[in-house]
Amino acid sequence: MSKPVLIITEENSRGTWALCRAACDALKAAGQEPDSNRLISALTQIHIGATEEQVLELVERFVNLETEAKAMAKTRAQSKMPKVDLVKASELALEYKTDAEKTEAYITDLAVTNDPQYEAAASMCADVMRQAKEIDEKRVSFVDPLNQVVKNLNAFFKAPLAHLDKCEEILKKKLGSYVSGESKKRDQLLIEAGKADDTGLSEELIEQAEAHIPPKLAGVSMRTTWKGEVIDASKIPREYLTPDLKALSAMTKAKAGDPGIPGWKATPTTKPAITVSEVKS
Repeated sequence: MSKPVLIITEENSRGTWALCRAACDALKAAGQEPDSNRLISALTQIHIGATEEQVLELVERFVNLETEAKAMAKTRAQSKMPKVDLVKASELALEYKTDAEKTEAYITDLAVTNDPQYEAAASMCADVMRQAKEIDEKRVSFVDPLNQVVKNLNAFFKAPLAHLDKCEEILKKKLGSYVSGESKKRDQLLIEAGKADDTGLSEELIEQAEAHIPPKLAGVSMRTTWKGEVIDASKIPREYLTPDLKALSAMTKAKAGDPGIPGWKATPTTKPAITVSEVKS
């Protein structure tokens, strides 16, 4: 005799779901995690008379939805709109802007023509970098909570949009395949019509060919695009070839000088690297 199991019908589906919920709550009250096996064990003690596959399907659906609901609830809790003081942020940004403009005006006219000036300029550069880091950290403190909300919102809608994108892709392929197939049938019939010696047969074939023209639908059109691939690089004309700049630059960097490659010239650029923590203020 098979195990007593649950049957899912349109009439009792709500009651069945409530039964799942009751079994789940009972297991939690007993200090047990309501996983699939325990739910099945609890539910199969109720005799309604059906197949075991149906109760397995029910429990699987229930557990999956429970898991998704918990994940969504957790994400919703994390996605509560944070309070951002935009007035304070704008006031700080204006203050930073005013100070930065003054600093830029001073530095623009700064002369660096001797060792003391060189030392002072280096110290000033370190200070500028410190200020920029502090301002950016403050910016991040305002922006990060909002970015997390945006990230979570995008995650909510990503799955349905992905499914619909896939639906669009599949349907467009089917539409294109149908039009392509009808076009081939039409072309073949027209070829046969051109070869036919009998005028009546030729006209009949032409008439059949016309029947393979898909209907014109508002908002629907077919676009033909072409794409190519390299099958023999040695035969492609020189004007269509592009130097591998990435490889040439890597060779120059590794050589730390001009690698001597014909048609390639390397030139040095020297600029200071400032370690803020080591520069005296």
